[in-house]
Amino acid sequence: MIVIVSAIFWIGAKDLPSPAAVKTFTQSMAVLKDQSTWYLSIFYFLTFGGFVAFGAYLPTFLKELFQLSATDAGLKTAGFGVIATLIRPLGGYLADRVGSRSMLGIVFTGLIITSLAMAASLHQFTLFSASCLAAAALLGIGNGAVFKMVPEVSSGNTAQ
Repeated sequence: MIVIVSAIFWIGAKDLPSPAAVKTFTQSMAVLKDQSTWYLSIFYFLTFGGFVAFGAYLPTFLKELFQLSATDAGLKTAGFGVIATLIRPLGGYLADRVGSRSMLGIVFTGLIITSLAMAASLHQFTLFSASCLAAAALLGIGNGAVFKMVPEVSSGNTAQ
């Protein structure tokens, strides 16, 4: 699979044109003075960080709370990861349609609701699982929306 994907990439990808002027390190770090950089960092931390946190802790949680085998807990966590990863482009698409800020508002509201549902269903596997899968979808959509937001708030600092 790696050879096939590498070949497709080698055939289909092209190098970006060289920038007109290369920025110095100090010029590149100037983006840290911009408040939107910090908001983007927080949004990315919440969406991708949530995905990473679930990926790291969900197997343990499923084993201890619902007495699943390590294999079963790992497979269920892999499903979480697949959903969160594959739905990411939908987040960018939806952010194109309704705006990235609006989309993130919907995502974070949904995450509050799914978090409460998870907390309320700690002894009901089906509802807990559905809440986790909804959170996976929301985290992936949110991550795509953050990627869409970057050129909106920092257009001079992204490659075209």
